[in-house]
Amino acid sequence: MNYKLNCLMLLLILIIPIATASTDYSQIGRENTDYLTGTSIFNSGIGVNFDTSLLVMAKPLQPPLVVDLDGDGRPEIIIADGSTIKIFQNKTLTAIDSFANAKLTGETSILTFDIDGDSEIEIIAVTQGEQGNIMILNYSDSTLTNQTDFLIGGSYLTGHTVFNCKATDDCLIAYSRKQDVLGGQGVYATPFTSTGVGTQILLKNESGGAVGLACFPRIKHMAVQDYDKDGTKEYIFSFTAWETGSSTSHNMYIEYINGDGSTANRELEINPVGGSGMFRCGVGSTFNEGASNVSCSDVSQAPGACFTSPLVTDIDGGGTLETVIGFMKDDNEFKMRSFTSGGSLIRTYPSTFDADGVIVSNVVKANVFDNSVSGQDFCVMGYQNPTNVIDLLCASELSTVFSILGFPLAKSDEFFQNNSDPNFNLSRGYGDYNPMIHSGFYAGGDTITEFATSYGIFQPIFNFFGGSEIDIIFSLPNEQGALIPVDAEGVGLMDLLYLTATNLFYYDDRFINSDGQITSFTINPCLDSTWKVNTTVAITITVDDVDSDNVGARAILYDGISNEQDSDWSVNNTAGTSFSFSFVANETIGTADLVMRGRDVENPDSPDVITRTFSVGTNGLEFGDCVTSESFDLIPPVIVTTTTNPVDPNVEDNAITSSLDEMTGLFGLGRFLTWIVVMIVFALAILIFAAQSKNFDLIIAAGIIVIVESLLIIMGIFLGYIPFGVIITVIVVAVAVIIVWLSNKFTGSS
Repeated sequence: MNYKLNCLMLLLILIIPIATASTDYSQIGRENTDYLTGTSIFNSGIGVNFDTSLLVMAKPLQPPLVVDLDGDGRPEIIIADGSTIKIFQNKTLTAIDSFANAKLTGETSILTFDIDGDSEIEIIAVTQGEQGNIMILNYSDSTLTNQTDFLIGGSYLTGHTVFNCKATDDCLIAYSRKQDVLGGQGVYATPFTSTGVGTQILLKNESGGAVGLACFPRIKHMAVQDYDKDGTKEYIFSFTAWETGSSTSHNMYIEYINGDGSTANRELEINPVGGSGMFRCGVGSTFNEGASNVSCSDVSQAPGACFTSPLVTDIDGGGTLETVIGFMKDDNEFKMRSFTSGGSLIRTYPSTFDADGVIVSNVVKANVFDNSVSGQDFCVMGYQNPTNVIDLLCASELSTVFSILGFPLAKSDEFFQNNSDPNFNLSRGYGDYNPMIHSGFYAGGDTITEFATSYGIFQPIFNFFGGSEIDIIFSLPNEQGALIPVDAEGVGLMDLLYLTATNLFYYDDRFINSDGQITSFTINPCLDSTWKVNTTVAITITVDDVDSDNVGARAILYDGISNEQDSDWSVNNTAGTSFSFSFVANETIGTADLVMRGRDVENPDSPDVITRTFSVGTNGLEFGDCVTSESFDLIPPVIVTTTTNPVDPNVEDNAITSSLDEMTGLFGLGRFLTWIVVMIVFALAILIFAAQSKNFDLIIAAGIIVIVESLLIIMGIFLGYIPFGVIITVIVVAVAVIIVWLSNKFTGSS
């Protein structure tokens, strides 16, 4: 009985660390809740000698926006550069228009939306600071003009803002009263339309100095989602508030606001870390209203850089929407938490340990653990300073990798990117408008997410047994900037746009848009013999395009002679469309040309041309007697690749790490299993060598093996091949075994 009980205790102790052990992670997210699912082949087309366009900027204030303003199928690139809104187009970054206004000073944020319902996208600019202005710019007839502008009004003085729109004349702006402690604060929300603001509502009271400082996240974003599935979308955002006279009494809030452009009301408020003592936003000084002047943009204290904007999405596949947020637990550790639509806590990630570093991103949807469920994992990135390690924390509520008998289990893991050449640190400061823009997107046929970050393009490599990593596909120069994928050529594949404090770069993956191709045609009557004069000739041309561009066709009978009959170009239609033309063979001729052309809208000057000859006589074939038909394979897309390695992170691994990584790739094992194999080989080698000795002593050999294996364990931990969670598990099991042995020793149980 004692034996069975001891075994049961040992089993339970063994299971607990495996189920709860978790390691540190870091990652980066996208500024909004979109999950890009493009067919990017950036990583296979880019090389060290990539094509780059460059523009010099004056004072860019936020990451660029990329949207099709004029409806031509190609996105424009919009940048708030100082007091000027600038619009560029194509990979050449051709300037097509700009708008300068003295009201666009201070910290200007922009978004694009058809706010007035005229089927044209407007640019909405909100200026923070003394201006406190909302400006709506119209881009029609290729000219950017000021449609209207008005003050934020209400209690607004100089505070920070976050805003979004969800429908025609239905937008919301949330703001703090001031940017600093002096004068007290307060957090408000005001709906607005294309013509003015509505009625302000108070979210956090400043009366009696209760709110000494209020800050929005460093990467500000207001989500628009129907979080409670009531048929109406709500505005969802986060902020922190400190009490006057304290540097530690502070809370974070997630607000769920319904609005209609004129009025607004709070539906739900979550304090995601309240009462747990888990949240710390290291500011470092006491807020004495009227005495100290700590602000959200204080670079040394960064009170707005300790939490993220909320991600609102379905994380468990249940059809409801959950909210996920990242936050700092202390000055150098962070976590994520998820909540139901009713505000109840679902889980904390990791549940036991913490991710290391300072958060440098929002939470982003991803697909990192397996390919079974698309986009239902979620991640946030941190940066460890001064070790210069990027730490990506990812979690999942629904993944077949972590399931028992079909029941999914929650899981979190961390992915590290180590670099001996120090990465530049993006984790400090709040007022930087070019820190990180985040997105996860699929790359050519691979369903594991790639992350576009200010450090470069990363792809996570998950290892079930520990040691998960993020591989860098393409590295960026050590300069703080915002990186976003962009399809400026309208080819359906992503290039990269990189904005720094002084320059805008366009990295081209060298993909060339393919021409439209004729894939088949039919001619009635057939070309096998002479046609009878005045017979009807029916021609069908099928045009396709590997880039799925719209296509058109054209047919010419009696090409180049006086009796030429030209259909002219057809109306463009979707790729793969068959176009029909009808002519009359109204002149006898020994030999003439029938020319068939096909093209796509992206390459109108490069049509595919097929020519066939025919003859017409007094007697011959008539319409319906026979048909000539031919078909052709669609030629794959053109990609100009380079033979150079696209990755140049300047990493110089030591000989041990390099050799072991080669073994890992050779045998297809993870780093942890590779290290276990190395330890087994060492143990066997020692045992074989000792057995060959004349004075072989098994106890001495075992002692040597224990010493060597202990050193290998220490080395494995140092090199990152043995996860910390495994060590804890081994220690707990060892202690349990000792307890069982001692119990048997002193109780006499067998």
